[in-house]
Order: sequence, then structure tokens, then C-alpha cells
Amino acid sequence: MKLLQYLRGGGSFSHALNVVFVAIFMLAIGAVAGNTQSGPFNGPALYQQAFDHIANEHIGLLEMVPAERQAWLAEWKDKFKGTDKLDTENGADDAVVQLMKSLNFKNDSYSKPAEWSQRSQDRKAEFGGIGVNLQIDGAESVTDANPMFIPLEPRKDSPAAKVGLRKNDIILEVNRKPLIGKTTSDAVSLIRGAIGTPVHLTIKRKLANGNFFIFNQRVVRASIPIEQVSDGDLGDGVYQVKINTFAFNRFKSDVSKALTRASSHQALILNLRGNLGGDKDNAMQLLEWLVPEGVIYVETSREGDVLKTETTSLTATEKIVTTTWSDNRPVSIIRYGRAKLIIPATMKILVLQDQNSASASEITIGGLKGTGRASLLLGTRSYGKGHGQNVWNLSWGRGLILVNFRFRPGNITMDGIGIDPDVVDQQTEVEKYLDFAKQKALDLLKQP
Repeated sequence: MKLLQYLRGGGSFSHALNVVFVAIFMLAIGAVAGNTQSGPFNGPALYQQAFDHIANEHIGLLEMVPAERQAWLAEWKDKFKGTDKLDTENGADDAVVQLMKSLNFKNDSYSKPAEWSQRSQDRKAEFGGIGVNLQIDGAESVTDANPMFIPLEPRKDSPAAKVGLRKNDIILEVNRKPLIGKTTSDAVSLIRGAIGTPVHLTIKRKLANGNFFIFNQRVVRASIPIEQVSDGDLGDGVYQVKINTFAFNRFKSDVSKALTRASSHQALILNLRGNLGGDKDNAMQLLEWLVPEGVIYVETSREGDVLKTETTSLTATEKIVTTTWSDNRPVSIIRYGRAKLIIPATMKILVLQDQNSASASEITIGGLKGTGRASLLLGTRSYGKGHGQNVWNLSWGRGLILVNFRFRPGNITMDGIGIDPDVVDQQTEVEKYLDFAKQKALDLLKQP
């Protein structure tokens, strides 16, 4: 029976089909209006909206044993009934946060009006940056021994270049907030913002005499075009294609052209270092251009009170999607025509990855690894984001993001774990790293 039937003694629930948008690092389904309201704030109504979405959307509830799920529903439906908790906006917001956090999923989130409005602007890509790459050596988050630094010279004519920021500058603080404990993605979120607004950085720079100089620098954000794909011939039959994001409209055009240029060579270095992800469909398209056959992707999502598992596999001529259901309804098998290989099946593929290779990047990495198509994975363990979210608009300017599906690229379980490389290497200098990767590619060509 439906969860809301259990709670309300009847009625029906229709799972909304959503317009897809995919934010970098999120793999989220697009925001759905739902039953939003305006007018005087109503805390109980807001809490009920949030509860209904969690009860009907969150995959974590269906992953519980039935008795545990029913206990959670019974506890949280009327958790604050008879109290004054929902009488104020702050109290109601806190109640929804408690409700959401009770499931212990770190990528669920609830946003108040100001933050939700900012998220909406971010989804429209109406934000600016300063034109630098960021990196942490040897750790996932900043420590005193592992600071956040700028690994490459700032982009030419960027705000960072204009104020004199340099390669190897260490960023200690953003807007007076220390970066200790922050990840690279955290720092990116702090630094980017509305075009024309300032961001204040505290920089630590090593001088020629070996001493360090700490200073504050104001940088005004500007529109920074993302270099989404770069490629080039490394010599000796080795070609590199670097993809910086899967979240851009020209992906299929730009990447297919780069792969076509690579296809006449003997080895491909596919560089996904620092690629936080983006559009799942772009990652799946890339796998069709690279993989001759095998299971490339498995996704389990929640639809009402059942779990749907879709397995996508490739043959020489078809893409096959096999769907099974937790309520044992008949298996569905749908066959599609597939894209032709761009990279020949005999061509060696070496993948570069790091701790910031996430989401759609991991779909690609896992698909290549699981099918045996990748000859070698080189770098450090990937981020480990094997799930995606639904994004819901609530009333009174609030929003809710809930984990709704999990995925296994190449049928590899990696959510919260990541994908380990075959060869661990943490070199940070780009030139040295590519030299090392090229040598590994040449070693592969010597193998039968």
C-alpha cells in the first residue's frame, strides 16, 4: 500500500515526471513546483509538504526494513503536534531540518528563501568566478599540512590574473572564512558568485628567499567561460582528451570532435581529473563512443512504494535497457539503436582520475572499468557519489533536495566509496603528470 495511504487511510499518490536539469556534482532531477503556496506563513502546512515529499520520494525509506520504515513514519508524521514548534518560521524551518536529518543522508538538504533563491540563480548559471583552478594535495579537505592552492597560472585576462595572483599561491581564507576542513568544491562555492561582486581572499605566497608573505586581496568576479574540452597530440601515438565538465550544451559536438581527432592514434589518455560531473546523459553518450559491449550502468530509483532497477548494456549494434521492479512485476526489455564507436575497440584507453572526479565522471570511469574497456586507471580514488536527488520547490520560498536514486557504473558499487585506480599517483604538476601518464600509455602499447 502507498505510504500516504498508511498515514491517511486512503487516497493515491502520483509520482511526478520532472523536467531534467543536472547541476555539476549533483546529478539531480529538476525542481518541481508541487503544491506551493503564498500568503501568510503556515508552519504546519510547510512541515506537511516536506513530510509528504520525504515519505513518497526518499529512497532511504524503501531501503529500511518494513517495521523500521513504519516506525519512522509514525514518529515523524506528528512529531511536533501539540507543541508550539511550528508556530514561527524559525521553528518550522528547524523542524523540517530535524525531519530531513533523521534519515542521515549527507546530500539531502533544505533551504530557506535566501539560499533557495541563490540556488535558483546558480541553476541558471548566472554567477561569476575569478579564473583559477584549485587543488589540495594528499587530502580530500584542507588541513594545515594540506592547504588549498592554485596549481596553474590564472587564466589570461581573468580577475585573478589582473590582481596578480600566481601559480602556487595558497588560499587561507575566503571572505574571512578559513578553509580548514573545506573541500575543493566547498572553496569553489565560496569563491564564485554574482558577476561584478567582490570576493576577499587571504593569500599565502612563498617568496624567492624561501619566506612566506601573507596578504589580503580583493577580486571582483567576472563571467568566466569554462574550457569544457581540451585535447592534443602528446606524440609517439598518444593523444589526450581532457573533459572538465559534463554539464554543458555543446558536450556531444565538442567531445565527439575531440575523440575523432584522437581515433587515428594508438592510445587515448582520457583526463577526468577535477571533473565534478554534470549530465548523466552526456556520460552515457561518451560510453557509447568508447565501449564495444557490456553493462555500462545500473540505476535503482524510487517510484512510489517500489524500487525500479534499470540496467543499461551495449552490444555491437544495440543499447539494451532491462527494467526490474521490487514488486515482481514483469521484466521489461527495450532495445535501442546505439551510437557507433568513435575510438576503435583495439585502441588502448588510459583514464586519469582524482578525488574530484565525481558523479558523471564516475559513470564514465566505472563504465570503462566494469566492461574492461579501460586499459589502466591512473591517479587517486574518485569521489564516490553514486546517487542523485529530486529537487522540490516548497511553499513560502523554501526548497528540498532528497536522494531519490542510486547508480552503479559498470555495475560497480561505489557510492560513498569511490573507484580505486589501478596505479596510484598523486603528482600535482600538470606537465610532470602528463609525462608520467604518457609513459604509462606507451608501456600499455608494448603489451599484447
